[in-house]
Amino acid sequence: MAPAGTQITVLDTPRGNSLAAEIDIPPLWRDLFIYRLPFIGPFLSLFGEFLRYNTTLEDNADFIAANLTNDRFVGHRVGVINDPKGKQE
Repeated sequence: MAPAGTQITVLDTPRGNSLAAEIDIPPLWRDLFIYRLPFIGPFLSLFGEFLRYNTTLEDNADFIAANLTNDRFVGHRVGVINDPKGKQE
């Protein structure tokens, strides 16, 4: 994660973001054909997926603030990813 900019802006309400979230599994996981290659396929598939998981600190903080009372995420590992389709929960 990296900050979106050098300036810190305090918001009164969450601004919304394009993050997709899932509990206990990676969100928007793609099953690539390369996974089926013997021995090296799963590792190459993982590497390709990990490159997609880059978010900004501000988007994650906004997501946490907007979903503090969401019981779906309480007590679970939550994975987030930028969703190219637009704003999510």
